[in-house]
Amino acid sequence: MSDAVERGGAHVARLAVLALAIVVAGIVGCAPGTPPPTAAKPVASRSTIDPEALSAFIRTVMERYRVPGLAVAVVKDDRAVLLAGYGKRRFDAPEAVDEHTLFALASVTKAFTSALVASCVDDGLLAWDHPCIDDLPELVFKDLYATRMATPRDLLAHRTGLPAFTGDLFDRLGYDRGEVLRRIRLVEPACSFREHANYSNLGYFAAGMLAARVAGDDWETLMQRRVFEPLGMKDATFTYRLNPANSNVAAGHFVSGTSYDAMAWVPQETLAPAGGMAASIADLVPFLRMHLAGGELDGRRVLSAAAVREMHRPAMVETPDFTSAPPIDDHSGLAFALGWDSYHVAGHEVIEKGGALGGSRSVVSMIPELGIGVAVLANLNLTLAPEAIRAHVLSLATGRDDAALQDELWKRQAALDAMFAGTAEAATGAEGPPTRPLEAYVGTYTSALYGPFTVSRESDTLRWTLGTAGYSGRLAHAGFDTFRMEFPPGTVSLPEPITFVVGADGTPAAAESEILGRMPRDVNPTASPKARAAR
Repeated sequence: MSDAVERGGAHVARLAVLALAIVVAGIVGCAPGTPPPTAAKPVASRSTIDPEALSAFIRTVMERYRVPGLAVAVVKDDRAVLLAGYGKRRFDAPEAVDEHTLFALASVTKAFTSALVASCVDDGLLAWDHPCIDDLPELVFKDLYATRMATPRDLLAHRTGLPAFTGDLFDRLGYDRGEVLRRIRLVEPACSFREHANYSNLGYFAAGMLAARVAGDDWETLMQRRVFEPLGMKDATFTYRLNPANSNVAAGHFVSGTSYDAMAWVPQETLAPAGGMAASIADLVPFLRMHLAGGELDGRRVLSAAAVREMHRPAMVETPDFTSAPPIDDHSGLAFALGWDSYHVAGHEVIEKGGALGGSRSVVSMIPELGIGVAVLANLNLTLAPEAIRAHVLSLATGRDDAALQDELWKRQAALDAMFAGTAEAATGAEGPPTRPLEAYVGTYTSALYGPFTVSRESDTLRWTLGTAGYSGRLAHAGFDTFRMEFPPGTVSLPEPITFVVGADGTPAAAESEILGRMPRDVNPTASPKARAAR
């Protein structure tokens, strides 16, 4: 699965054990005074793509995977051979998806943040392998060696040692970007610097803040000026800055029985460089063309050929796991490049980025050697439909029959559905009654990273509130002193088990969970939430 439904959804990703990874890329560059190397001219694909036949395939995929709406673009030999919308923007309304319908890009945003950093490298404001701390001294890791040595390449290749997905909750907790940047120093590393690959949204947030610092403006303004405008991306915006007059927006969806639940997008404003963009499929055509042409678009240089090559070049080996979707397998190779993933199909390197967030799915894939690229945007969460379409296009480009591949993708979808259904089913029964009255668990507990975690009584159940912005949900009893932390719709897919640690006096003295860590009970409950958060 491309980016593995954000590596399987933030919660599912925490269940996967990331395999050992090895740094394979060192410092490279041009000697002073030498011209940058030019991009290799793409080899024309021998395969033809029939737009009508491909559209028929896309409609079959939509029906099979029950997707309300899709938008697809295929670029070949520097032109769009397919650019179309399919289905509805919202399942219960008649408006159709077209080439200008806005979709949340989720983590495809990372490819754009990488391009923004590349533009700063081209202008001499940054260097791929120069320590970030010299330009952004607020970027401090708990590992002091990483603090001193981490470079833009390390942030963009997920190799700083930051644990996968830690920090993702910051978008809901009321902290501004300066405070989130400060709190990175509180994150316990998952491994040594450059030892393992760990998919980190915090790392991309830091990369966006680095670009903003050296270029002297906020990330949004820089993205507009340095990326959107040079590429002519007329629809592109940010999930938290939608024009209310524009109704051509694809709602997010979740499957609900035989129908759907529709929802508004999750804004992801604080961590926007990791996943806050919105764009139409028409916007992705010039983005693909520019990458496939080594940084040029219609004869204009947008990025240097050297910068594009560095973005595509593998920088950290990754091992496919249960969330990786065919044609990625144990023999395809898989690595993090800068803003992209890299793997191989039929002897050709594929450069790919995907994402998932709040009822939306996206994937962008290219075979630069063949001058071909495909982008798929879907308004449904936890679906492999985008991967099925991109796999078909990659097979057409390389002259392979993909019937077996499509069968395998459908099996993966069934397994994904069963996993979520089984997890929800397993969460319905309690192993035993609470060991204390519900009132005994009420209080404020403090997460070292996220701040105050407040438990309150609501009738015959408990509720939690995290941070200072009212982000909250129900605490459903799971058994004895363990409860399930249920998240608001569209933010985290699965409940998070949280266990209260009872002290010698029989009173809960701390609470523990995987994503929040150990949280001691506050001994000064009269302090304000903001005061506790600032500790």
